[in-house]
Amino acid sequence: MEFGLFFNGAAPQSVFVGEGLLCVSGPQRIYPLLVTGPTGAASLPLDLTSAPLAGSLQAGDTRYFQFWFRD
Repeated sequence: MEFGLFFNGAAPQSVFVGEGLLCVSGPQRIYPLLVTGPTGAASLPLDLTSAPLAGSLQAGDTRYFQFWFRD
């Protein structure tokens, strides 16, 4: 089990960061910090009407999400 967090951005990208790949441009963190389950999976229900997504989304927008953790 590992700690990690989700973040999102308005565009995809491919940038090497350490030994991983950042796939979201202009990342914006989505709290809270999460703990992965025994299979390494993590999930977070999103409320699109609260921060950080509230007010930044319009109908038809595309957002990109990524989960970051340290192993």
